[in-house]
Amino acid sequence: MSINTPHKNKTSSHIPLIKTQQQTIIALILISTLVLLAYSSFYNGFDWFISTLLVVIAGTVFYGYTKTREQLTVLLQLHSLLNDLSRGQLHHRIINMKGMGELGKVAWELNEFIDEVECYFKEVDACFRAVSVGDYRRIALDVGLPGQFKSSLQKINKSIEVMRKNNELLAKNELASALHHTNSNNLIANLKNSQDGLASISEQMSYVETIALRNGENAENSSQTVSEITQTLNNINSSIQSVASVVTALGEDSKKVTESLSVIAGIADETNLLALNASIEAARAGEHGRGFAVVADEVKKLSQHTKKAAIGVESTLKSFNDRVLQMTEQANSASQLTASIKDKVDNFQQGFAELSQSSHETANYVSYSKDKSFGLLAKVDHIVFKQNAYIAIDKDHTAAEYQAVQTPHTACRLGKWYFEGIGLEQFSHTQAYSALNTPHERVHKDVQQALVYAGQDWMNEPTIRQQLLDSIDSFEVASGEVMARVDEMIDEKHQDFLRQL
Repeated sequence: MSINTPHKNKTSSHIPLIKTQQQTIIALILISTLVLLAYSSFYNGFDWFISTLLVVIAGTVFYGYTKTREQLTVLLQLHSLLNDLSRGQLHHRIINMKGMGELGKVAWELNEFIDEVECYFKEVDACFRAVSVGDYRRIALDVGLPGQFKSSLQKINKSIEVMRKNNELLAKNELASALHHTNSNNLIANLKNSQDGLASISEQMSYVETIALRNGENAENSSQTVSEITQTLNNINSSIQSVASVVTALGEDSKKVTESLSVIAGIADETNLLALNASIEAARAGEHGRGFAVVADEVKKLSQHTKKAAIGVESTLKSFNDRVLQMTEQANSASQLTASIKDKVDNFQQGFAELSQSSHETANYVSYSKDKSFGLLAKVDHIVFKQNAYIAIDKDHTAAEYQAVQTPHTACRLGKWYFEGIGLEQFSHTQAYSALNTPHERVHKDVQQALVYAGQDWMNEPTIRQQLLDSIDSFEVASGEVMARVDEMIDEKHQDFLRQL
């Protein structure tokens, strides 16, 4: 049998209803009275006393029938009311009970009982209808209800309180789960972005290290080249000193040759003079024969003196020739050393050119890495700001995290970097710098709006809870734009350098 199907008692179904029984009894009494009146009149003639008595009896019966009918009406109302109650209809009541005596008292007490039952179920329905839409503030009012009704409503209120706490716990868990999911996804993306930035910086530092090692090798080679050039210059200096000594000796030999040539010239002059004298003496040969002997002796002496001078000149010329050969060799050696120095100087110049180029590349890598580091620091500051926002959602207004995110976008660390610090100095000429301000401002506004929702009854109001989550999603989207603009700003500043990679 279904619990919704009214149970009908068949025990008295074959017994006539009270109304039928009453009508049957009254009909029998009236018929009996008429029979007695007819009988008396037939056998004893018309008797006023008996007739009056029978009329009184009939009137009394009719009066009793009328009163019984009123009471029967109350019973019928009771029957109808109980049928309505069995169908769950609690708004019906028994009326017109005046003068019904005990039956009226029963009907009145039943009405009061139904009032209590209806009030009980209305309270239960009202509080559970509120609970069904997430409102746990509407508790059941037990004032005026007696006994188990009052006790049952109090237990229901305790159950609603437990449900409220469970709902708050579920709401907290739901919000915490949503916040954790949002925070984790975005934090992982932010950390991945920071990891990529660190990897890029590490890669740039590797390039710098490679260039530094190459510069070290070039510097070592240049040092060796300088040593070789120094040694070569020392050798050239020695050669030059040797050439100077040879030149000095040549000067001395030149003086000797000059002296010898002067002697020879003198001898030639004397020889000419002797020849002249010989000619003169020859003219006088006949008379003065002795003069020839003197001239011949003088010529002999001049001849010996000339031979000696010639030997001296020959020796001097030989020495002069040797020194010229020596000087030629020294000059050739110096020429070779000079050519060697030229090659080394060319190599040295090329090494310095490569060193200059490497230094320029190193400066570019270091500058790019420095800006990447500053950008990474700015993004880390922004990540810390967002984490303070997530923590502040579960804190009161006095918490340090709550106060930390109440600053305007111009006063946070990223804002100061942007409006006052390195960002303004080194990146204000880029387009990405100008585009960074709007999403950064939106992050602050959405975070502060989320905290406004967090201060409201989001645990019992799903709409407020959804608005809180929407604000968080909104500032995460804006935060992603901030991260992208910072990277674009740095790449835009170093676009010429990046094109060369």
